[in-house]
Amino acid sequence: MARTGKTADQVLAMLDRNILSGAASSSLTKKWDGDKLREQVQAEAQIVAAFGQQAGAAIERHAEQKRADLRQQIKATQDPEKIKALQAQINEINTQERLLNVAVGALSGSGGVAAVQAGLSEAADRMRRYTIADSEKFAGITDGETTLDNKSGESAGIRGDGFKTAGTRVVLDTLCGPVNERCKKEKDSRGKEIQDEKGIPKLKLDGTGHVQFDKKAAKKTMAQFLETKDGKDMAGLTGGNQGGPGTLFGFPYSSGGILDLVHEAYGGSHDFISGTLSGYYDEQGNARRGLTPVQKGLYEIWTDIALVPATPFALSEALPPQAWKALDILLRMKR
Repeated sequence: MARTGKTADQVLAMLDRNILSGAASSSLTKKWDGDKLREQVQAEAQIVAAFGQQAGAAIERHAEQKRADLRQQIKATQDPEKIKALQAQINEINTQERLLNVAVGALSGSGGVAAVQAGLSEAADRMRRYTIADSEKFAGITDGETTLDNKSGESAGIRGDGFKTAGTRVVLDTLCGPVNERCKKEKDSRGKEIQDEKGIPKLKLDGTGHVQFDKKAAKKTMAQFLETKDGKDMAGLTGGNQGGPGTLFGFPYSSGGILDLVHEAYGGSHDFISGTLSGYYDEQGNARRGLTPVQKGLYEIWTDIALVPATPFALSEALPPQAWKALDILLRMKR
């Protein structure tokens, strides 16, 4: 090189020796402490995690308070239009809660998991809302003492909605019989039973739209019939009868308990997938009538299979956003 009187290779060799030996004033030296840096990263991670947990809990408390206020207003009114408007506000709060949790997840480094949980929860909520509306269609069946429908079961529900979706819907083929022999039937002016297009006598409804269980024809009350083998077989293994007390394999569970939460987390999505999408429910929201043994068997098989696709939606309802964030942290630690 002209200015140094040395070749390029000689200059590079000198630079390399200076750097490695540390003799040159401009040589590279280790300026940071590995342990301190590790501690700083861990501290920052703990701060971010704490922020995510506290923010998530604050969002949940705020949303739950608003939902509780609106549900009180729903209980205080009989106006269908007002109830519909108040329920729409609750649905909007649920959506806002999910979006805020996604934002918090993004700030705390768990945006992907938060978005997945929010998407599943939104879909599960829509399926639950459809299930509730479908369950409310049927007025019920009564003998004047006992009444069974699809909307009177006791449950804390999901997000405090107080609706029990777990359990089997009313099966009129079981309660009334295949040709309605255990229920009151419509008759013409000559006292002859009026039949439908399938030749089955039509059910006679009372003034409030209830199917009437005929104690005289059945030779027992409806409560007594529900205790017979046929009556007990109508109840689902999980949830019992939707309009009755919650049971698991025949044993009762309390409203607001862990079993109630698990049943309701599955209730909306499983009911929608297994009953609505399959065509098992009729226009009144009850089990379809006139099913053959083969059809009944196929629906029972599908009910079991439907637990698989319903599980992700159920988990999004049962587990709070904080649990999903913890899951994300665990998954990242295993990478």
